[in-house]
Amino acid sequence: MLAKLNSGIYIESQVVDIPAQLIFKNGDQLHLRDNIYTVELRLGQGGFGSVYKIRNASQKVFAIKILDLWRLKPNEFDEVSERFKQGFLAGQIDSDYLVHNLQEGKIQGNPYIIMEFCPNGNLNDRKSEFYQEYKFSRLAISVLKGLQDLHQNGVIHRDIKPDNILFDIQDNPKLTDFDIVGNINKRMTAANWLGAVKDIWGTAVYAPPEQLNHKKAFAYTKPSMDVFAFGVTMYEVLSGGKYPFGPFEEFEKNPVEYYEKIKNNKFSSLTHFRPDLNPFWVEIIHKCIQSNPKDRFQNPGEILQLLKFKQVNLDKNKLESIELKTDTQENFQTNSHWNLKIINGEGLGAAFSLDELEYQHRSKVLRIGWDDQKSKSPNHIRLKETYTQFISGQHATLEKYNGKWFIRDGQWNQKQGWKASTNGTLVNGLEVSIHDGVGLKNGDILTIGEINLKIMNI
Repeated sequence: MLAKLNSGIYIESQVVDIPAQLIFKNGDQLHLRDNIYTVELRLGQGGFGSVYKIRNASQKVFAIKILDLWRLKPNEFDEVSERFKQGFLAGQIDSDYLVHNLQEGKIQGNPYIIMEFCPNGNLNDRKSEFYQEYKFSRLAISVLKGLQDLHQNGVIHRDIKPDNILFDIQDNPKLTDFDIVGNINKRMTAANWLGAVKDIWGTAVYAPPEQLNHKKAFAYTKPSMDVFAFGVTMYEVLSGGKYPFGPFEEFEKNPVEYYEKIKNNKFSSLTHFRPDLNPFWVEIIHKCIQSNPKDRFQNPGEILQLLKFKQVNLDKNKLESIELKTDTQENFQTNSHWNLKIINGEGLGAAFSLDELEYQHRSKVLRIGWDDQKSKSPNHIRLKETYTQFISGQHATLEKYNGKWFIRDGQWNQKQGWKASTNGTLVNGLEVSIHDGVGLKNGDILTIGEINLKIMNI
C-alpha cells in the first residue's frame, strides 16, 4: 500500500486504508518498492481509472494504470481486485503482440499496474494510416496473433477496440487492457443499460450481442466473442471510421434499437464504403461480425490459417510468413506425469496431479466440478467459486483410455444418466460435448466457469 507523505509524494507502506480518490499531477513522485517514479503526463482517463506516463530514477519510461476502486461499493472490492490481479497476469504472457505488465501494487487502496510504455499512440488516433490494404493486413495479423496468444493461455479479452491497440517504440501494434476491463465493462453495461456514461457505451458498440445480454454473456464467453470485436474494429479502420451497424449517434439516441440491429445481423456491407477493397478481406470481416457466434470464425487461428493459405500480400509484393502453433508441436506422451494447473480465476496457481488422483481413488474416471463438500459424490477436482455461480456441481469428467486422458462435459448419475453442465466445458475455446471425449495434450487450456486450467507435462 502507498501512503501519502506530503503534497505530491507517495510512499510505499503496509497500511490498509479505505480506497481514496486519487488524481496524480505532473511532477508527483511515487516511491514504490522497486524505484522512485516521477509522474510526467496523464495519458488517458476511462470509466474505471487513469493511465499516466512515469519515469524512474534511471530515466526509463513506463506507464502506470490506476483502478479507481473508490468508485465501487465496498462489497465489490475483493472481486474487482481479484480480476485486476488476473488482468496483470494476462499481461505477463510471453508475446510480441501484447503490452507487457511489470509490477502491481496499491496506491491509497487503489490497485495499480506498471507496464511497458508505448509512445506511438493508439489505433483510435491513427486509423487513417491503415486505410491502404497492405498496411491494414499487417495490423490485422498482429492483432490476431495477440488474441491467439491470449486465448491459448485461457484469457478472453472482451474489450477489443481501437483504444486498446497501442503502438510500441518500434511502432508495432500491441493489445492492452486484458480481461479485467472487459469483465468490469460487461457487468457495468448490464447494470446501466439506460443512462450509462459514454465511456461504457463506447465499448458496447464493439461487443457481440451475446456479451450485451447479461443472461447469456457467460455461457458465450469464448474466443468467438473477441472475433466479433476484432471484426467491428477492422471494419471501422477500413471504412474510414464507420460502424457496421450504424453511426454511434444512433446508438446514443436509441441503444435498444441499435442492439436489435446487432442481434438481427443488420449491418451495412463493407463494400458500401470500400468498393475497391479485396473481396477476400470483405468476406473475412463479414464473417467475424455475424450475430450468431456459431456463424463466425471460432478463434483467431482459423483466420490466420486462412490468411496463410491465401498468401495475403502483407507488404506490397513481399510475403511475410505467419507462424502458427499446431497440435503436432505438443503431442500427448503416455509415459509422462500430468497436472491440471489453474492459470486464471479463483485458486490461481493450484495444481491437481491426475496420476495421484487416479492412484488415490483407484479410478480412471475423475470428476470435475464445484467444491460442494456436502455432495454424496464429491468431485475429485474441486473448484472454488466465491463471486459467481457458473460452475456446476457435476461439471465435467476426465477419463483415461489407453494411457491418454479425455474430457467430456457433464457427469453420469444413476437417476438422470449423463447430465450436461449448465454453462459448458471448453478446450482451447471450443465446446466439448457430452457424447464424444476430447483427447488432451500438453498445453491445452480447459475453461470451466470463470476458471482456466492448463494441462501440463511434468
